[in-house]
Amino acid sequence: MRDWKKSRESTSSAAHRATDVSDSGPVAVAIVGSVVEAQLIAGMLQSYGIRSAVSADDVGGWEPQLRQTRGVRVMVNADDAAEARKLIDDAQEESPAE
Repeated sequence: MRDWKKSRESTSSAAHRATDVSDSGPVAVAIVGSVVEAQLIAGMLQSYGIRSAVSADDVGGWEPQLRQTRGVRVMVNADDAAEARKLIDDAQEESPAE
C-alpha cells in the first residue's frame, strides 16, 4: 500500500498549491453537471488566489452518468468559501443571458 504522505510530498509544489486544501476542511462552493464547467470555475477561483479542486464521484470516469445525478463539485478551503461563492455569483451576473 502506498504511503499517502510520501506521495503527497513528492508532488510538484505548483500542482500541490493548485489543489491543496487546509486543515479547516474542504467545502463545495459549486455543484455543476460537467467536469469541464467545474474546471473552468476552479480555474477562475485559482486566478484569484483561492485554492480549489474538482471532485466527481463517477467511479474514476467509468460511470460518467453519475455526474448528472450527483454533480461535479468545486471544492475550496472552508476559510475561502464565502469569497469563492461571491466570485462565482459575480461571474454569473456578468455572463450574457442564454
